[in-house]
Amino acid sequence: MDLWDQPIASKAAWNWGPSTFDWRVGAQSAGNAILTVNPQWLIFVAGMGFSGWAGSDLTGVRNSPLVLKLPNQLVYSTHDRSQDSYLQPYFLNSSYPANLRDVWRSKWGYLHEQSISPVFVGSFGTYFFNPVPDDQWLKTLVRYMNGEFVRDNTNNLLSGQKGMSWAVGIDSIGVLNNDFQGVNDMVPYLASGLAPLLSGTLPTSQPSTMPSGSPSMKPQTASPTLPQPTYTSTLRPTNVLAGSKYFQKYSTRGNQIIDENGNSIRMTGVNW
Repeated sequence: MDLWDQPIASKAAWNWGPSTFDWRVGAQSAGNAILTVNPQWLIFVAGMGFSGWAGSDLTGVRNSPLVLKLPNQLVYSTHDRSQDSYLQPYFLNSSYPANLRDVWRSKWGYLHEQSISPVFVGSFGTYFFNPVPDDQWLKTLVRYMNGEFVRDNTNNLLSGQKGMSWAVGIDSIGVLNNDFQGVNDMVPYLASGLAPLLSGTLPTSQPSTMPSGSPSMKPQTASPTLPQPTYTSTLRPTNVLAGSKYFQKYSTRGNQIIDENGNSIRMTGVNW
């Protein structure tokens, strides 16, 4: 459940205390209400927009994290764009594109690198209006999401861990061009992240409606000895590819999204 797409400074702020503008408090309240009804859902909470792209800045989490009544159900989300959308100062830095990792790390990447929380890069993309810098930006971002936190060709993930989860898209352009007649130029860059997911057996069908009836699911009290609560399985339709499986019973552990068996999985979504 993605609570709010692209919060912006004129509408919300992080940790303003008793204020209708406090996004951290609002997201915490909404997330807990949702988990009361359905404790198996992951709650996606976007960053702010006062320092970068709308919904991108998660620096406030460092000192004021959001706490849900069911631990291990929280995923932070962010957005990122090339300079085609807006010429951020760091695009003009003389060290570009080597400076990009430090920018991402300071705003949201630290959550994943330090195993604080999973990060879902909920939207990213480029129009390739500036071919050379846009190519450099996208290659660097994909490598960073794949776990190359320090430098290219060095994977910093631990054994068994997966890279960050993501959804590709910029405005009306996703996997397909906005005329729906061809595959977008970003797709070849994503092959390194898609290949491990597509190596398994993909579902051949998907339910068109929600299952009938109301499964009995009560909020669980988290045990310190367990990585996630225990859930009642319910098959649900989804447009998110999660390790070649339907979106069913996922939780979090450190910076990883894990399935009901405790195996790390990587969610990969596409915008159409």
